Amino acid sequence: MLATTPVLVWNWQHDWVTLRHVSDNAKLDKPWHPTLGFFFDFAGQEAGLLNPVFFGAILVAVCRFWPRAGSRPLLLYFFAMGAPVFFGYWLYTFHSRVQANWIAPSVLPLVGLMAMYWEQRWREGVSGVKRWLVAGLCLGAAVVLVFHETDLLYRIARLHLPPDKDPLRRVRAISGMARAVGQARQDLLAEGKETFIIAAHYGPASQITFYLPEARLGLPGSPLAYVRAAKVPKNQFFFWPEYRYQDFRKGQNAIFVS
Repeated sequence: MLATTPVLVWNWQHDWVTLRHVSDNAKLDKPWHPTLGFFFDFAGQEAGLLNPVFFGAILVAVCRFWPRAGSRPLLLYFFAMGAPVFFGYWLYTFHSRVQANWIAPSVLPLVGLMAMYWEQRWREGVSGVKRWLVAGLCLGAAVVLVFHETDLLYRIARLHLPPDKDPLRRVRAISGMARAVGQARQDLLAEGKETFIIAAHYGPASQITFYLPEARLGLPGSPLAYVRAAKVPKNQFFFWPEYRYQDFRKGQNAIFVS
């Protein structure tokens, strides 16, 4: 509890914004209409992200480790650290959609539980453990390779992913976009007036800052790329005084990145 004191104090000073943010994400202000749609969406997303083989192995381990918990308390520790978060969110899908990354704190403990349980089963002579491990590793390696360069799908199978299905859609050509924005800024600077950058979303603002050398030079005190101002907090930039461009950039040109 003592370690959380700075977080609690900061939230108290900022109108408990974290609690309100979590409440908004959880749709606590919406009426409950029971549905199974989000339940199966969540299951499919987690199976895909965690590897279907290992996802199944985790579920089996969670259900079957109990007779061994007395002699191997670390199994119970891993369960306690991971299962309440994972299954708590899974149950919450009966209320509303849960983003796949919300269960991130539970992943390492559950993988630890899975590894300990199935390692013991392998030592007891369950021959299928090794085959499933190899299958999971091979599947994971193939997926990681393809998803780090989705153009491989076209080279291998002449298959183009639709843009809304491409996991790389948010990162493709970002450096080129930053260069284009930087060049547009140089063109405006040539007219003799200071120019800064406003992005509609915190993602492009951060990416431009990372890829544009002159944007990095101004950090931390004088940023060049900002997020569009808002009356209520929508991201961390809202709380950083140096990102209130309306206070520091009056009368300057701005490039807006949508």
